[in-house]
Amino acid sequence: MFRKFNDNELQIWSTTIAELLTIIPYMRDVVANIIPVYTENPNSIAGIDKYWRCIFGDSFFNDLNLSERCGVIAHEVLHVVNNHFARAIQVHNCITEKDNIAADLEINTTLSKHMILRLTKDALYPDTFDLPNFQSYEYYYDHLPELKSIWDIISDILNEEYTDDSSGIN
Repeated sequence: MFRKFNDNELQIWSTTIAELLTIIPYMRDVVANIIPVYTENPNSIAGIDKYWRCIFGDSFFNDLNLSERCGVIAHEVLHVVNNHFARAIQVHNCITEKDNIAADLEINTTLSKHMILRLTKDALYPDTFDLPNFQSYEYYYDHLPELKSIWDIISDILNEEYTDDSSGIN
């Protein structure tokens, strides 16, 4: 279920947009057309749909700093700018998790050029999958392993990050 932002969320959104547009001013026209909405989904930081609704959860407002919020909004906007929804439908007649990951890889390498922006710590990059930077969504889709393997890789990465090497306990 989605709802409009409350006053506090709207203030955070406005501050974040103002900062983002000082970093990447050419996003102005696209960002002006985004419809920000709140979701109560506890697992959601952010997402965007084909109707340009940018969906944000509590983590966006409570867990991220200004630079990370800018990175998240820029990331979501680039899904629309890069026409990822239509490209996935054209190629596969649906949108899958693999499509989303391939699109994320394309976006995150682009955003990595803007060193002022920080993406969240769980952002995926092509080197996560031993793939080259700055390729297209289609390239990444064709070269990603099957979905089960992708989630195994992500799980391995997250587990490595939280492993206590001194005790061998995860």
